[in-house]
Amino acid sequence: MPEYESSKPDLDNFCAICPEALENDGDMPSCQECIRYRDIFLNAPLGIFQCDSERRFLNANPQLAALYGFDTPEQLMDSLTDVTERLELGKDELEEALDTLRREGVIRNFEVQLQRTDGSLIWTAHSIRAVTTPQGDIQFYDGFVTDVSEKKELEKLREDVARMTRHDMKSPLLSIVAASRLLAKHLDLEGEEAEMLQDIRDKGSMVLEMINTSLDLFKMEQGDYEPRLAPFNMAALARRVGRSLLAAYEEKQLNYTVFVDDSDDEANDCEFFGEERHIETMLMNLVKNALEAAPPKSTITVRLSRNEDTCELDVHNMGAIPEDIRPRFFLRYSTSGKPEGLGLGAYSSKLITEAHGGAITFTTSEDEGTHIHVAIPCQGDGA
Repeated sequence: MPEYESSKPDLDNFCAICPEALENDGDMPSCQECIRYRDIFLNAPLGIFQCDSERRFLNANPQLAALYGFDTPEQLMDSLTDVTERLELGKDELEEALDTLRREGVIRNFEVQLQRTDGSLIWTAHSIRAVTTPQGDIQFYDGFVTDVSEKKELEKLREDVARMTRHDMKSPLLSIVAASRLLAKHLDLEGEEAEMLQDIRDKGSMVLEMINTSLDLFKMEQGDYEPRLAPFNMAALARRVGRSLLAAYEEKQLNYTVFVDDSDDEANDCEFFGEERHIETMLMNLVKNALEAAPPKSTITVRLSRNEDTCELDVHNMGAIPEDIRPRFFLRYSTSGKPEGLGLGAYSSKLITEAHGGAITFTTSEDEGTHIHVAIPCQGDGA
């Protein structure tokens, strides 16, 4: 974590011009520095605050007060005793953000809705860093807040248009798939012509499934998707996913192994309970990410296990998640070093896991690589 910079004016003098400077017409260099920093603080085009380790405001500038709907910083600090008080955060989400800040020393562009004094909500992006002593003890936190409501509105508009487009694409795709089935039934095709017709049907069905999945993911984002739960063989699914993806990374000479209760015997089964097509999408995303991150000639391992209450899977590769995206790994559009990556794989995996009532976590280091761990409830006859 960054240390407190000695060139910065003393915290006690940061919000007031010291009396000595006024008496000496501001000739003292240290006081001129206070004036310079205070001018930046007061006139910056974004909200700035400092708070102690108990999240109590120490300082706030006029722009932050305006974001909250207050007339002055003094009104803001008199009204709020906790910097998170007006943020639309669940308890778990807040604890996760605080753990990241304590662990990493910084949070960048953390987007959250903020409730203003009139009850209205605006979208804000928070960047916060811990300021520490040379011994590593936290002195206070610096925070920077910007209004990103316009950006969020544009994102919502884009997503609405994309969702409507996907929905409208379903009808012609259904017609293509249905027509290919009728042609196969009524035409006595052989050889290459039969294969081409089958390919049309398969590709149309695949795109239709992708559209249905994307529409389901939107419902998951809104919290109103109910998975169609049923038992299925997770071991067979995991082996199928590996076979379908491994060939694309042949040049890296990677290995792929599925363990069921610490055994890699391909005869072993492992029954999970959930919506198989979405669990397959989740695992496809996790394995694809692992294949991209894994060093050449290494092994991607999927471990499966279950007990009376929980079905668990762990995807491991020897690559480490880049430090800059660890705090936001499961957030939408989080990607690093992949020009063509959209940063949606881990995000959609989290949506699918949570729609099943489960939890997804990760551990990562240069020495141990990365583990993505998923746990979902085991239900049904096989539980």
